[in-house]
Amino acid sequence: MNPQIWINPNEADKYRQLDAAYIQVDAKVTFAGRPLPTLLYTTKGQEISIKIDPQCPEGQHYMIDPSLLSVHPLSGRQFFVKRAQDDDDNKKARIIGEYTMKVFNSAFMGRYTPTS
Repeated sequence: MNPQIWINPNEADKYRQLDAAYIQVDAKVTFAGRPLPTLLYTTKGQEISIKIDPQCPEGQHYMIDPSLLSVHPLSGRQFFVKRAQDDDDNKKARIIGEYTMKVFNSAFMGRYTPTS
């Protein structure tokens, strides 16, 4: 297993407040000038990487194991390129596709909503 915690950058302060023995903060990884946490160490010695994404809703923490996920195109709907109207000095196109995600053993993943 290779779990990850996905959080909004504004939630990072909650992790920075943990005991230094349980958190690694990387000064090179910043958001709005603040260093962000990158690793969480559990009491059992496991390392859980912390991923920061502004698209994650604030107040929600997602525990995901990417090794249990796979993305596949929908049956009969492979991606395709759709040309747009060209301008004088450039060409435009869109890559369009429809995908689904397969989750294996979802009991190892979840959403955590802290109360305070």
